[in-house]
Amino acid sequence: MNHLYLIGLPASGKTTLGRQLAAHYGRGFLDLDQRIVADAGQSIPEIFASEGEEGFRRREAAALAAVAAHQGRPLV
Repeated sequence: MNHLYLIGLPASGKTTLGRQLAAHYGRGFLDLDQRIVADAGQSIPEIFASEGEEGFRRREAAALAAVAAHQGRPLV
């Protein structure tokens, strides 16, 4: 089974559903925003303030590419 990606509007329940799906299917769970925050050492509002939306989107694309390249256990 491959990784499962959830996309949607902010506050639409992606994290909640993702955690439930990960538990149900015995997969790991990763929240991309949490990974970006950990990698940047800044909150998302701080990233937007210092780098703008373009900077945040660059970080988002890089984090997603890293997750997509992950060859271990499938993630939600």
